[in-house]
Amino acid sequence: MCRNEREIDNTFHPEEYLFRRVPTKIWDTPDPMPEADAIELPDISVGRSRYGHPEWTRLDPENDRYFKSWGIIGVKVGLIPPSYQPEGGPAFAYTPSHQPLEQDYPHTEIQAFQGELQLSTKESVPEELHLEWRGLLLSQMEALLQPRERRDIRQQPPTSHVLEPV
Repeated sequence: MCRNEREIDNTFHPEEYLFRRVPTKIWDTPDPMPEADAIELPDISVGRSRYGHPEWTRLDPENDRYFKSWGIIGVKVGLIPPSYQPEGGPAFAYTPSHQPLEQDYPHTEIQAFQGELQLSTKESVPEELHLEWRGLLLSQMEALLQPRERRDIRQQPPTSHVLEPV
């Protein structure tokens, strides 16, 4: 779904899903969920159920690619662990941020912050945070499309922020 000059929408409903595509090199087994490697900090690229369907996350219109065999996992916004503080360390916070692209209006990021400072590089994220928080987030996620699962691509945008059945 193209942006078409639409505004950024940073209002997220707690029941709204965020979708993440997972490459088959990470998740191509009969396991019900991938490992934490499916999630990369600091800015986790996801799609929004308010503006797109899970299968749309397999599309990469900016680069004219389609990842038809990749799996899709999702998390409700209200289940994103909002903060994490390693023992004896500083607190980190996480929030979704709508980051639409010209050819991908649903594009969003789950961003990490230390205080007011947004962590913008992988090197800015302490290793224990990287491992622990990704595991926490993954524990709140669910598989929406298994790797290699076929799904027709719906042409009409969603009519609600709630995940719609196929």
